[in-house]
Amino acid sequence: MNGSTLRRCAGLALCFTMALGAASAQATLYGVAHQIAEGRESLVRVSVADAAITDNAQVALANCCRVSGALLASDDATQTAYFITPNDDPALAWQFHRISLASGTAATVNLPLGEKPLALLRRPSPATTLALSDNGSGLRLVSISDAGAVSAIGAAILTNCCALRVGVAALSTDASRIAFVARLLPAAGDPAPRLIVVNTGSGALLVNAVLAKVPDVLIGTGASTFAAIYHDAGTEFFGNLANDGSVTPVGSGQANCCKVYAGVSARNANRLRFVGGDLGSSAARLFEVNTATGVFSEIGALNAAYVIHGLLESNVNLASDVIFQDGFENAMLLAQGEEKSMALDAALVASGMPDSADSVMGASAALAGSSTNASIKDVDQVTGGPQQVTELPVGNLALWSVLVMLLALVGMRHRRRHA
Repeated sequence: MNGSTLRRCAGLALCFTMALGAASAQATLYGVAHQIAEGRESLVRVSVADAAITDNAQVALANCCRVSGALLASDDATQTAYFITPNDDPALAWQFHRISLASGTAATVNLPLGEKPLALLRRPSPATTLALSDNGSGLRLVSISDAGAVSAIGAAILTNCCALRVGVAALSTDASRIAFVARLLPAAGDPAPRLIVVNTGSGALLVNAVLAKVPDVLIGTGASTFAAIYHDAGTEFFGNLANDGSVTPVGSGQANCCKVYAGVSARNANRLRFVGGDLGSSAARLFEVNTATGVFSEIGALNAAYVIHGLLESNVNLASDVIFQDGFENAMLLAQGEEKSMALDAALVASGMPDSADSVMGASAALAGSSTNASIKDVDQVTGGPQQVTELPVGNLALWSVLVMLLALVGMRHRRRHA
C-alpha cells in the first residue's frame, strides 16, 4: 500500500468518523415516565424510530411521586430536566425536581405550601424556570429557583382566572411571551376556552381571545406567533394560531388519527413528537407531525409498563452511554417497588387505564380533580402497548473500529519501509 492509497483510506476513515460524530450529536428524545410495577418515576429514552423505551433505574426518583399534566421543561445549557409533582393532600407541598441529563443525578425540593404550578417552561436566556401558578390568590406568572423559591412576575393575570389545560403552554421563539390555553372560573359565567398570552418580563396580559379550536399541544413559531395540534370533526390537524383565536390548518390533517394526550410533546426542528392513543383503544403510542407540511405519522407503540407524563428533546446526549448502558434494574429499587406494589396500580394495569391528571384543571384545585367544562374534551394519559427492546447506539464501537483500521494501515506502511 503506497502513501497515496494510505492517505485516501485515512481521509475516508476521517470522513466516516466525522459522520459518526455528527450522528451522535443529534437530539435525543427523553420521557419522564412512571414505571407502574415498581412505583417509581424515571427519565427514560424514547426511540424516534420505533418508540422503544430504554430505562435504567439509576435515573429514578424512588418511591417518589407521579409527574402530572406534562409539567416538564429542559435546558441544554444547564444539561438539566425540570419537572413538578403535585400532592393531592393540601397539607403537603408540591415538589420541584431536577435531573441531570449528563449524569442522571436527581435533586428534589419542596415548593412553598399551597403553590400549585399548572405549566412549566424554561427560558434559556436569562436562564429561568418559569411557571403559571396559583397560591390561592389567583393565577400568575412566577419564576422558580433551583432551591424551590417562588417569585411572582407581575400581578394575577386576570380576574376569575383560570382553569388551565395543564401543560398546554409554550414560549415564543425569543422567550418574550408565554401562551397557554385556559377558561375563566365559573364565577365569570364564561366557559369558553381561551388563548391567553402574557409577557415573560412583566407578567402583563397581551392576548385574551376565545379559541375557535381547543389545542392539545402548543408550540412557539415566532416572536409573537404560536401553533397547535388540535382536533376537529374526527380529524387531527396542525395549524397556526392567530391572536384573535382563529386557527389556519397546515395541510389536510389526519382523519381518524388518534386522541392526543394534552401537552405530552417535544419538538426537534420541524418534527413535533407527541403521545396519543388510537381511537377506541387505551394503548399509548408515539406519533409525530411535520410542522412544515402538517403530515402526521405513527412511530410505534409505547411499552405498557410505563406511563409517559412528558417528553423533551435535548442535544445533551452524554448520558446515553452511562445512564442507559444496560437494561438491568437497581435491585434495591426493584425490591422497594415489589414491597409497595399498590392495589391501585394492579387495578390500573388490569383495566389498561392508569390514573392521571385531568387535562383541564381549576387553578386552585389539585391535579387529581375533574373538569366541569364539557367544551374542553377530557384526555387521559394511558399505558402503552407491548414491551419492545431497544438497541443502544453503536457509535463508540464504530469509532474504535476506524481507529484500529488506521493504526493497522500505519503499521503496514511502517513495515514496508523497513522491509
